[in-house]
Amino acid sequence: MKRIALFFLALTLSVTASAQKYDITKLVEIAEVESNDQSILSVFSIPDESGQPVCFLCVGSMGLGDEIIQIDVDPINKLFIPLGSNRAEIMETLEGLKQHFEEPAGTSFEVTGCFAPAIPNGNRETVTVTTRKVLFGKKLEFKLERDGVIRATYVSRSDFKTLMVNVKLNKRWLPE
Repeated sequence: MKRIALFFLALTLSVTASAQKYDITKLVEIAEVESNDQSILSVFSIPDESGQPVCFLCVGSMGLGDEIIQIDVDPINKLFIPLGSNRAEIMETLEGLKQHFEEPAGTSFEVTGCFAPAIPNGNRETVTVTTRKVLFGKKLEFKLERDGVIRATYVSRSDFKTLMVNVKLNKRWLPE
């Protein structure tokens, strides 16, 4: 029982420590796509330390492994992609990601991301996004490489299209 309590205490402290740059109480969820009652993709706005709202795309938790096998062992840490601080920047970034589904399989580009527990923090790193062909469509692979270990997550075209529809329906919640 003590181990469980210590685990939750450590989890709470790590989330609190990472939340210093952003005020989690003012987080506004704009759109979300779920599968099996688990959030896969979401777009949300949160004010930074200066009070200006910043939008992020959460692409979910990342697996751990190599180029072939990814095992999802860390449901707490998520990958966040900054979208911008105004409506035009946010929509342009999302449309740009959507266009990469049309690229040939194996095409890669880099974006800035934040891999953190629960909400984004100030740490940024380079994320490689690669278009992958699967049996019935395409996926975008979001990949971080650290010390020879690859962390990756995949977003399907259908899930991303659903997210885009939800964002457009809730556009009024995006920062001006």
